[in-house]
Amino acid sequence: MGEGKIFSEGSKGKKITSEEKARLLLNQEINRFITEERRKENAITTVNKIGNGKFIDAGIIARLFDIYDLSLDSTKIENKRNVNSFIYGYYSAANTQLNLVTTGIVPGRVISTLEKRGIKQNCDLIPEHILYSVGRRDALDAGIKIEELPAELRSNKFYLQGYKDALQKLQSKGKGSR
Repeated sequence: MGEGKIFSEGSKGKKITSEEKARLLLNQEINRFITEERRKENAITTVNKIGNGKFIDAGIIARLFDIYDLSLDSTKIENKRNVNSFIYGYYSAANTQLNLVTTGIVPGRVISTLEKRGIKQNCDLIPEHILYSVGRRDALDAGIKIEELPAELRSNKFYLQGYKDALQKLQSKGKGSR
């Protein structure tokens, strides 16, 4: 009574007691609970890191082209998740897109985002121009540390030239370097 057989591949079967069955079921439930809790924690971490994702593309466009979507008024962006989304786009996701630009490719995501938002480009979509311009702006942005950028970007001559030119201009104005 209370005994059953459990068969696994390659075994002839093993009799287990009701107590062992209960332990197995309890362990399965505990593992399910732990997995669910980890999933929830990961979701919270992701939301805290990248926000709700709504403004990632706006952050990318702002970093790459210095174009700030005017439709992003303060009522839309004041929500913490929206702010995190924009910041993630500006700092992290833009680095990924810039890595593609260093190879001579203007990412389709960038082009389609510009088109979807109806943003008129007043700059060329030439990779060298983009990298130079971003380098100039990054030199002035205290939130961007060149040593933390991807190696491809840190070693790109166009990016570095823009970065260097901006720093020299700052120093010549007597404001010092960042």
